[in-house]
Amino acid sequence: LSDLPAAWASWQARHASHSPATATRYRALITAAIRTACAAVGAQPPAMPAVRHRKREVLAHLTDAERGALLRSYSPHAACPVLVLAYQGMRTAEVLKLTWRDVDWRTETIRVPAARAKSGKARAIPMHPRVRLLLWGMWHAAGQPDAGAVFLSSRGSEYHDTRDLG
Repeated sequence: LSDLPAAWASWQARHASHSPATATRYRALITAAIRTACAAVGAQPPAMPAVRHRKREVLAHLTDAERGALLRSYSPHAACPVLVLAYQGMRTAEVLKLTWRDVDWRTETIRVPAARAKSGKARAIPMHPRVRLLLWGMWHAAGQPDAGAVFLSSRGSEYHDTRDLG
């Protein structure tokens, strides 16, 4: 047990290909075993060194062709909110609860009110040209409304906030 820090460092070096999450699971198992053994003999368990995290940037994105294929795979009803999700970087609840008041044609931005933002802070997001074109067409087709939901469910009603339903 006195060599635990060195033994753990050696294990991490030999298993460097493991992700930090996998190493953390092994650490939890080892820590539980050590604590159980120490409790059985009345010894104080030593502190287990933390998992060394590799610093690397992971960028996840689709190519234009992959994004196009994904968007084409959605039903026509779902394709519009999904296109906004794909190009605006908004959260699902923010898109589904979007109202025409949130769409600012003058500044070409979409406003996310503080009440609907996960961070609790309002923000304005510049509209991607494809999103602007989509929303402009929807707005004209809806009779250029000043208020009301942008996206309606397949039953024609506004989407409900389901974040607290689990």
